[in-house]
Amino acid sequence: MDIGLFHQMWASPGIADKEFFAQTVADVQLVETLGFESCSFGEHHFCASEGFLRPIVGS
Repeated sequence: MDIGLFHQMWASPGIADKEFFAQTVADVQLVETLGFESCSFGEHHFCASEGFLRPIVGS
């Protein structure tokens, strides 16, 4: 049986994007050392307030 990681990548209000991505990379590296076979990431196209990136273009 192959086991993988599925990461939703929801934004966390108290964490800067840079720190969030660093933690995500650390998660992927950890599961790789544990022998997981794959990593997948959810795509949130229609969740503007909860996607993994905060808006970078202002009005």
